[in-house]
Amino acid sequence: MKLLKIIDNIPHNYSLEKFLEEYPEEKVFKRSDSLPSPHVLKQFDVYIPVEHDKPVGDYVFLGQKEPVFENGEWHIYWDYREMTEEEKIEIINIKKQRENLKLELTEITNNGGRIDDHEVYKQ
Repeated sequence: MKLLKIIDNIPHNYSLEKFLEEYPEEKVFKRSDSLPSPHVLKQFDVYIPVEHDKPVGDYVFLGQKEPVFENGEWHIYWDYREMTEEEKIEIINIKKQRENLKLELTEITNNGGRIDDHEVYKQ
């Protein structure tokens, strides 16, 4: 689980393991099978960020942006750009190559993994 710890008004990546290590006496769980309590975490400037899904489409993903504070919550968005036409063509070609390899493997498998005698004599 990703957490953020705010130090001098700057969000830093943090983890539940680190929280438990730093504050072993804190009862961060209401129940044994629950998520950590946001109210307990908040007392230590630790927050569970809202991680937004990657947008669907022809995009190149550059990573996650720096967290931003919006409407009382920390949010993490994706940094991305649209693919160039060259990148789109390259992906189409890679998909075609993969499909051709699958067909070749299917043919070999259907032939019991053997090369037919007549193919050996073609050389």
